[in-house]
Amino acid sequence: MGKLEFRSIEELKAYEQILNGNRLKWQLQIDPGSLLTLAVYLLQMDKTTNSTWPQADIKLTIREFLKVYQKNPLAMAKLQSLIESQPALKEGSHHWRPTSEDGREFTLQRPHTDNLPYILAWSQILDDREVLCAINLDQRKQAALYVTIDQALYAADEKLYRLLGPGQIPAELNIEDRNGKSVRLTLPPNTLVIYGKRSMVL
Repeated sequence: MGKLEFRSIEELKAYEQILNGNRLKWQLQIDPGSLLTLAVYLLQMDKTTNSTWPQADIKLTIREFLKVYQKNPLAMAKLQSLIESQPALKEGSHHWRPTSEDGREFTLQRPHTDNLPYILAWSQILDDREVLCAINLDQRKQAALYVTIDQALYAADEKLYRLLGPGQIPAELNIEDRNGKSVRLTLPPNTLVIYGKRSMVL
């Protein structure tokens, strides 16, 4: 198993939070850095200002998602491969993305209710390359919603393409003029999806 390396105190703390929360034991014979990278992204929720999300609940839900995800060797291997091939996932700037169910009213902080599953959406941007990531943390409900992307990085009639996610979700997404620019994501329960430009498709 590879040696874990931390680029900052924040990454170390994020790793410690996961170990303390779940007492995870690394049993996969692949680089655990892929799960660590995902965990660091998600636990940055602590840094979101004026959050209306119930922090204790969202942390527990995130930990449960990670616990299940790390038990799937194929999913872990695909995520690791994508992280290694896309520098934006490790080195890009992090941007939480507003979402909308109707494509008109976008909000960065969607409260969780019985009818609205937990959805986390964010982008990693490096130079002119944006990688859009989203997770449906609900274990039962599918979600379909619009997610904002960087307006300056896309030409007219451009599309986003699936880089990671189950086969039943769209392989490509039309970019629409909503809240600047946005795409409509389909998120099955308990699923991570990642999209990017055609040039990023492996």
